[in-house]
Amino acid sequence: MDLPTQAVTLDVPQVEELARHFSSLRHDVNGCLALVVAATELIRYNPKVLTRMSGTLVEQPPRIAGKIREFVEQCERTLGLRPATEVSWYPALWKRTNHVSGPTPGAAALTAEQTKALQNDLMQTARELAQLGFFISGARALNALDPVNGGDVLPNVADQFTKAAVKFEALTTRFDEVAQVPESTPRRALGGTPTQPVTLTPDELALFHRRLTGFQRDMQGHLVPLVELSRLARQNPQLLVPRAGEFSEASPKISGEMSAFALEFDRAFRIPRAAQAV
Repeated sequence: MDLPTQAVTLDVPQVEELARHFSSLRHDVNGCLALVVAATELIRYNPKVLTRMSGTLVEQPPRIAGKIREFVEQCERTLGLRPATEVSWYPALWKRTNHVSGPTPGAAALTAEQTKALQNDLMQTARELAQLGFFISGARALNALDPVNGGDVLPNVADQFTKAAVKFEALTTRFDEVAQVPESTPRRALGGTPTQPVTLTPDELALFHRRLTGFQRDMQGHLVPLVELSRLARQNPQLLVPRAGEFSEASPKISGEMSAFALEFDRAFRIPRAAQAV
């Protein structure tokens, strides 16, 4: 990835949106870690809940890794390190999952043509989701049949999901327009609030990008033991009981990395520290 040779300037709304992305990431990752700690404690002291809690443990590592990857890529798009037009499901669904509803809309009268068009769009979206479901099911089957080569279809699964997410966003936007639903507003960032535009020199941009990719690499490194234990939870749950405490050991390391990067993030974008993010 080539770094820009010119300075990059972000206006206040861009910095604020990026800060909101990071605030959401930090909140969500801490929530995943809380689930890990709670599940492991329950398993250690009450092995009878193993079957029920092992599913929770299996879900968290890929969820955390996915949230980190999408945040990193969104930072790169905002800073011009990736094409702003790059197709991704993350921007497409971001405002639907991290914005709050606007004022209650009034009653909307739809014409027969509008109703039919929306119904057709819904049916098309249902077909897209069905195809995505078949794709995922087939990928799992191929991976089980041939673990070495079966993983090669995973990028195609991601591409199919992105297409479905973009079409869903287009459908919901169309519905909002036809039903006259007021635009939603972004959730408040839990960290500091930017007050001025930020200009990053090429050197500052390169430094932040190194720290950003280092943050992703270190976080993924802390997730490796959790992935290994997740495999154990999925394949041989009974062997997990004496090792359940190992899940909890990764949580403070991941939280520490998150706190350290939060300082780097605020420093890079000149964001004054406010209340501690959750």
